[in-house]
Parts: sequence; structure tokens; C-alpha cells
Amino acid sequence: MSHSTIRRLKTGTTVVSIALLALCLYGCPPVTIATGTLQFINNTSYSCTAFYASPSTNTNWGSSVLSSWVASGSTQNITNIPASTLYDFRAVFSNGSEAQVMSQTFAAGETRSWTLTDGNLTAGGPTQTILDLEQAAFDAINLERVNAVPTRTALIMRNDMRLVARAHSEDMAANDFFAHVNLAGQDPFDRMAAAGITYTSAAENIAWSTYPSPVPYVVDDWMLSTGHRTNILNANYTHTGMGVAVNGTGKYYFTQVFLGGSKSGAEAGELKFLTFSLPAESVSALRGN
Repeated sequence: MSHSTIRRLKTGTTVVSIALLALCLYGCPPVTIATGTLQFINNTSYSCTAFYASPSTNTNWGSSVLSSWVASGSTQNITNIPASTLYDFRAVFSNGSEAQVMSQTFAAGETRSWTLTDGNLTAGGPTQTILDLEQAAFDAINLERVNAVPTRTALIMRNDMRLVARAHSEDMAANDFFAHVNLAGQDPFDRMAAAGITYTSAAENIAWSTYPSPVPYVVDDWMLSTGHRTNILNANYTHTGMGVAVNGTGKYYFTQVFLGGSKSGAEAGELKFLTFSLPAESVSALRGN
């Protein structure tokens, strides 16, 4: 069938649809389209940042149908899937990996579950996973710390702090903002307190980058900023958490939290709260090249 024939058929269908609508205005009962529901269960280690539901006859995926990101361990229902129609589904995750299931048909009113674990994911985005990026940034920060002051002890990564940092990076990526205070009005110390983390001193650095290999640019950016460098080299800080997330356009968000000491009562002690870092793209401008 030629392209021009397809255009004529689509035009003719539109005319018929309008005529039918005009007739229905005079008393036709509403037409109810039978649909099914897909219960998407995210048991991977990553947030699902985009989910696509497309008829199998379509050649493109269209737009994501998520109302919000689906965090690790969470569930979201994909509703209004036309019954008796072959559909394909695709889930994309914060580390750039993805999973697909093809040619699914739902009966009217049927609910099916699709559970994904790390073993179901295939590469489709960044060559480094989120854990790789977090580890690389953590190692680079410690290298800067020891090189600047050879007697300075390296920071120790705490997993609870990593999760707090990563959650803030994911929040920024999902909701398109860049700030220490999130959209709920919580600052870094609120978030650490909510996680039960106590300290005598604390700080946070954040950055974003659109470079495909972002770690060197982010770490250089932090080291070129007086406030962020001070946090990195501060001898009072002994523990850290590094958290990374990436949005659907390849923009990476980094959050690093620092802690010194531990005591009951997260509100007590010295709190250092610095303004956000410059975008990583500004590193070359700061260097003058």
C-alpha cells in the first residue's frame, strides 16, 4: 500500500468518526471500551524512570505512561490497556538498563502482574551502573582528600548514608530541580534525621552533569569550589554516602553527604549547609580553557 493511499484512508476514517459523533449527540449511549490492567512490580535495585505501553503494531514506543517514578520495591498499576489487543511493554531504569515484554493480550477487566528483578535487566544505557558511578566518585574524592593532605584519613562509605544521598539524587532527577532543600521543604539534615542517622557535624555537596562519563567533571568541579572542597578535605568528617541518579535525557545528579562523630539527638552539633555546586559543564570555563 502506498503512502498516499494510507493518507486517504486515514482522512476518510476521520470523516466517518465525526459523522458518527454527530449522530450520537442525539441520544446514542456512551461506548465503553473494555480494558485491562498491568500491575508493574519493581523488585530491582533501581528506580523505574519510564514505562512504555504500545500496541504491538506500532513502530515506536510513544510517551512514558508513569504518573511518577517507581522506586525500588514499589508497585504501580498501568491501567486502561485496550482488551483483546496485542501490546508491548518496556521499563527503563535509573541506571540506564531496561526490560521488555512483547505481544501481551488482556481480557476485559483482567489484571496481570509483571515483576522485574536485577536479573531481568539488560543493558540499554550508560556503560557504568549507578553503583559503579557511586564507587568511582567515592574513590576519586578519597584520592583528592589524601593527595591534598597525605596524613588525612580516607572517608568511610556507610550504606545508610549512601541510600539517603541516592534518594536525594533520584528526587532531583525525577522532579527536575537542583537544590539542597527538596520540594517537600526537607534539607539534608531533615533527610538524615528521618533515616535515623546521628552526628556531631554534617554537610552535603551536590552537582549535576550531562557528560557521558560524569565522575571526573563532577569531582573537578567540587574541588574548584571553595565550599565543596572544604567539605571534601575537612578532617572532622570521617564517614560519607555517595548517591547518583540519571534522568531520561542522560543528566546525572550527584549527592554526597558527610558526617563527623555520632551522638544521640540528630539536632545537636555543628551543621554546615552550603549552597549548591556549579554545573559540571562550567569546569572548563573556571579553568579558562
